[in-house]
Amino acid sequence: MYEKGKGREFYAIQYARYIHDKYFKKAGKLLDIGCSQGFYMEGFKRLGYDCVGLDYDSESLNDLKKQGYNVLICVAGKEPFPCKDNAFDFVFCKSVIEHIFPEDISFFVSEIKRVLKPKGIVYILTPHWKRCWRGFYDSITHYTPFTKRKLKNQLLYAEFKDVKIDTWDNFPKLWKYYYKAIGWKRLFPKNIIALARK
Repeated sequence: MYEKGKGREFYAIQYARYIHDKYFKKAGKLLDIGCSQGFYMEGFKRLGYDCVGLDYDSESLNDLKKQGYNVLICVAGKEPFPCKDNAFDFVFCKSVIEHIFPEDISFFVSEIKRVLKPKGIVYILTPHWKRCWRGFYDSITHYTPFTKRKLKNQLLYAEFKDVKIDTWDNFPKLWKYYYKAIGWKRLFPKNIIALARK
């Protein structure tokens, strides 16, 4: 499925390895919220994770099912995740939370907490609104902007523990593959990352 060194697939595999090495440390059961075409699931799968994908797009999920991926259909923020309580060691949520309506954010975050095992870890990445507010609203599906403080407070409000917030610029040597693959002319200069434990 993946050709080494090419485009989004290559980038996603390297990204998953980076998150594993820096934050998660050991493989476990992982929920990929907004799994799309499954690139990040494939990256984590190669590292030994038991991956479940969640998204609203039934067409792309049907393609993933045909390839043997475990995927679930859900309109995140509007519907409960179709997962049992305390089911996952990790939740991976990259470039998704900004697409949730503001009035649904608390429910969305509470669902992440519900499906995490005790001491499970959530990883969230979202554009840093203060650094990219013009580009942020160029997307018609960006509904909820975040600053570092706002994202931290959202996780604290849901009673997550060990909440850590930072900014992240992507991999200088790898970003060119992703940029070339999708052809964006304007890229977000900064992202916010959040890590928290149930």
